[in-house]
Amino acid sequence: MELLDLNEFAEWVRQHVAGLDGWDGPPHAPEFSRPASASRFWCTRNAAHGELYTVASILQALDPWETVWAWKHDPTWSFVLDDEDSPDPRYIWSTQHVWANIVHGLGIPQNFRGVIGFHGAELHVLLTLLFAQMHFGGCVDDDVFVLPDHGKQIVMISHHDVIHVSFVEGSRVDKFVDDLAREGIQLPDRPPDQTFKIPDWMSTRK
Repeated sequence: MELLDLNEFAEWVRQHVAGLDGWDGPPHAPEFSRPASASRFWCTRNAAHGELYTVASILQALDPWETVWAWKHDPTWSFVLDDEDSPDPRYIWSTQHVWANIVHGLGIPQNFRGVIGFHGAELHVLLTLLFAQMHFGGCVDDDVFVLPDHGKQIVMISHHDVIHVSFVEGSRVDKFVDDLAREGIQLPDRPPDQTFKIPDWMSTRK
């Protein structure tokens, strides 16, 4: 596992990822700048094993990578609930401590603000972190982005209980969708909630 501060990661992106021209780095959300880029999303399942299966399948369906980089929309790797978030202070206390135990147990320093690199053999560590984030995160600050070292796709774990995948080349989408469908992971036919903006591909899908 590697730790980079935000400036170091922004410099790495400028040197290695051609499709993110003009991106200033975290905390700004990354978007591919090429006209041919495209994106899709998949809903996470309610069962714990289903969510992990979906995330793992998406990460393994990406173009082959050696390292992936993960960061939060709010780049500080901590989880804090204010008192007004819950009428029961025991919930706030226990949630903060469980989250802290997971993050620190994975070797991430307390309140680390930056980007975390995971090698292929550390996929289980990344999955643990993403699983915790899906269950504890509740707003846009908690969204997590995952960028493989080849820079051809971007994964976003969203607080809307969906996983977005962006592609620098839209021609890659159909095979990716088909690969996941063979694993039993289908594109949704409706948005996950009323606040979710319906993408063009969903509105035109038959």
